[in-house]
Amino acid sequence: LHRHILKNVADLYIALSKQMEKDLIQLGFPAKKIIHLSNGVDTKLFNPTGEKEENLLLYIGRITPSKGLHVLLDSLKNLNKSIRLAVVGPADWNLDYCRNILEQIKIENMTGKHEIMYLGALDQTDIIKWYQRASIFILPSLKEGLPMTILESLSCETPVITTPVGGIPEVVRSSNGILVPINDHIKLSAAIQY
Repeated sequence: LHRHILKNVADLYIALSKQMEKDLIQLGFPAKKIIHLSNGVDTKLFNPTGEKEENLLLYIGRITPSKGLHVLLDSLKNLNKSIRLAVVGPADWNLDYCRNILEQIKIENMTGKHEIMYLGALDQTDIIKWYQRASIFILPSLKEGLPMTILESLSCETPVITTPVGGIPEVVRSSNGILVPINDHIKLSAAIQY
């Protein structure tokens, strides 16, 4: 019932990616009412500074299972080199998951091999500085539409390691990043090492 109502309440539906457009059509939305309009980034704000910090990894996103932060943390165990990881983002509704992530970060920091900084939610000015400093942006999502964080990272000339979900493969290519399988911390660590 809800799907039937949704298909008939608007004159136009905006799809952020070609994949989203296909998904809407498969759900029965009329193709002639769907337009593809990707998200945009203000390149005057999100721009490169040329000052990258070696081995600084960056994750920006809600602390929720679907964003795959646990996969990223698991991948660190397989890295040969020591890294610094900045985790930026607010806790989500799943507080058990958030507590588990914070515990994982604490344990990893106690080993002394890697340094993980949980910075919580930051304002846009600070987030831009992290994009500009990071050597790699990582978002190992299990599902997505077309995340702004990937577009913002690429606008700051920070390469991306992510998963081929939603509209991500339309943006991330071998020239600007690496796509790894969903939930695969081994392939993720190999991509980071590369």
